[in-house]
Amino acid sequence: MQRIHFEDLHEGDVLRGDAVLADQEETMACDRLNDPWPTHVHEAFAARSPFGGVIASGGCTITLTYRSPIGLFDTPERRWEFVGGLDWKVRFAEPVRPGDRLRAGSPSSRRAPPAAPAAASSGISPR
Repeated sequence: MQRIHFEDLHEGDVLRGDAVLADQEETMACDRLNDPWPTHVHEAFAARSPFGGVIASGGCTITLTYRSPIGLFDTPERRWEFVGGLDWKVRFAEPVRPGDRLRAGSPSSRRAPPAAPAAASSGISPR
């Protein structure tokens, strides 16, 4: 098994996760429990909103996006050997709608010398 350490990351390396489907039933169930605003859970209301239909909440979008890079970090072939050092800067460029596919990815940047703990950063952004 390949073990990935901080020293294995290079500035500008692009990390891309798998595409994740924003399934309408899953996103609405998530939002009914966690963010039950009408634009997330009420189809007739959402159709009359500026979004023109149901959209996933920010929290649900982050949860779906978080699922995307699992294959990068923990597989039978590869395991990351450091925890922390990830700096999320989240911006929702557009709403996530049922049927959309999300993919996490961004270039890595070195922010501290390898001797420092938690010394790498990689943002995760939908799309």
